Amino acid sequence: MSSRDTVDGTPFHLLPEEAWLRALADLERLLELQRTAVVRGDSRLPVAGHVGLSSSKQAAGLIRLVHSTGEARSEVVELADGRVRLLVVPLFSEDPDWLLVLQLKSLDASGVAATAARLVHAAPVIECLRAQAHALDSQAQAQAHRHALEALAQVQRHRQFVAAVMALCNTVAARNRADRVALARIDGWTARVVAVSDAERIVRHTTLVQRIEAAANETADQQEPVFLPAAAGITVAPVSRALDQLRVESHASCAAAIPLSGRDESVFAAIVIVRREPRVWEPAEALALMEVASLLGPALDCIREDQRNPFMRTLDRTAQVMRLGPGGSHPWIRLAGVVLAALLILSMFVETPHVVRAAGTVTLVDQRAVAAPFDGPLIEVRTERGGRVQAGDVMALVGIDGLTSEIEAQRAEVRALERRAATARAQGEGTAAHIGDLRAGEAKLQLDHLVDLASRAELRAPCSGLVLTGEWEEHVGQSVARGTLLFTVGTEDSWRLRLHLPEAHIHDVATGQPVRCTFLTDGFRYIDGTVVWIAPEAKVQGAVNGFTLDVAFDELPEWLRPGLRSRAEVTVGSRTWFETGAGFVATPIREWMFRLF
Repeated sequence: MSSRDTVDGTPFHLLPEEAWLRALADLERLLELQRTAVVRGDSRLPVAGHVGLSSSKQAAGLIRLVHSTGEARSEVVELADGRVRLLVVPLFSEDPDWLLVLQLKSLDASGVAATAARLVHAAPVIECLRAQAHALDSQAQAQAHRHALEALAQVQRHRQFVAAVMALCNTVAARNRADRVALARIDGWTARVVAVSDAERIVRHTTLVQRIEAAANETADQQEPVFLPAAAGITVAPVSRALDQLRVESHASCAAAIPLSGRDESVFAAIVIVRREPRVWEPAEALALMEVASLLGPALDCIREDQRNPFMRTLDRTAQVMRLGPGGSHPWIRLAGVVLAALLILSMFVETPHVVRAAGTVTLVDQRAVAAPFDGPLIEVRTERGGRVQAGDVMALVGIDGLTSEIEAQRAEVRALERRAATARAQGEGTAAHIGDLRAGEAKLQLDHLVDLASRAELRAPCSGLVLTGEWEEHVGQSVARGTLLFTVGTEDSWRLRLHLPEAHIHDVATGQPVRCTFLTDGFRYIDGTVVWIAPEAKVQGAVNGFTLDVAFDELPEWLRPGLRSRAEVTVGSRTWFETGAGFVATPIREWMFRLF
């Protein structure tokens, strides 16, 4: 295999296991052997065949010796199943990494010559393996070049560095079915995320962005690509802690970090890829990504160099325009300056609402539980999940196991105790009459308790609202235990839109501010609301640290349901056009000062 097919001497592409096993079966038949195996000499890992042929230290030493010298060797070694004679020969003359291990039938060295002679007749089998390996490598290289040229075509459509990088991230994400592809620019010892696929704006100071920058710094320091987890044949950089931490925190199955080198061979950026699809990086994917990095690195470096000093470039272009024509500056340049000055003055007085945007979910914050008051069969269910109830509506009926007979027995006992007390009082036994009255009163209390328990057989709604949980229609006739949660009812006045606001905007938001809620339900629908509650502490949600807000709706339409997603715009004040424009300039400077100090 040529050097273009390898990274640090490790081939990217391996043959399918079926091809190896089919070739080994042919070799065993032609050479009259017991067992065969193909191993990688640099790692002594069996590629196909019998694993036990390279398991002992003696066999590993023989494989290491043949790999270093490139000459066939034969020795008697000790394996788990006894002493055997192994013959190790290079499989491909142009690639000493691939070795063929043969177990001879006898321990006598005389069989080595016979086996070596038969190897000549097995040359077509080895030639077929070589042809298949070269065909796979050529196909993978052609596919990698095609992907790299497609990415280069997308990047060269843009003259701005950020736009070109964004096109690269989107192309790589679509080609590799990645959930997130980011490019971080390396400046000395600092990495800064420039673009993220399918994202118009990068939220700084989040855990995800910090992990991406740490992974980019890690691969830039080593100047080697990192693939986690990697299939056989892909070399993984020795240090990959930051990338592994990014993979774990983003709940992804695999991740990769690839450095980008400029025209002077120095690393100026790194691509970080995160994918949740449950599979490892394949050699063909790794080769394609490496080809994209090697081809697009110099192209992006040229675009970056052209825009390194935009202020001086703007001055040069302005001076060039001012020098056009024999009479100096043109009148249209003065007119453009006057128009720009007028627009600048106008922008200081024209105000527009300043809004903060966040996503949220509709929920009912006040929820009441309805449980079974005692053990008994579920006789009837009169409501279902998603239905609306009024306070006091009967939601279900629970049967009374033996409670009616117990009430009648208790009533009989009360009457008997009352008669005894009356008889004792008529006979002049005051003490016995008093004791009888006390016992009769105690029995009446027990009777009242049983009657109250019987009255609770009808489970009524504790409030007016929406039934959130409770699907018991299929359980009618079955017994339920005391305390079993049957229904959960959300009160009508507790409809809220729960938002997660990034911590960068928390100082602009306060209770009482108006909110515009947008729902994608049968087209766009809008509901106005008000901020009524702000959480006292921040929490991490979706790798973004922020605060929870509750928004109360001004109206409750019929189509509103718990769980609906909404995009909310909180009006936090008003700003002039000049302040808005200055904010776009001041925000990056403020973030840079925050990171610096």
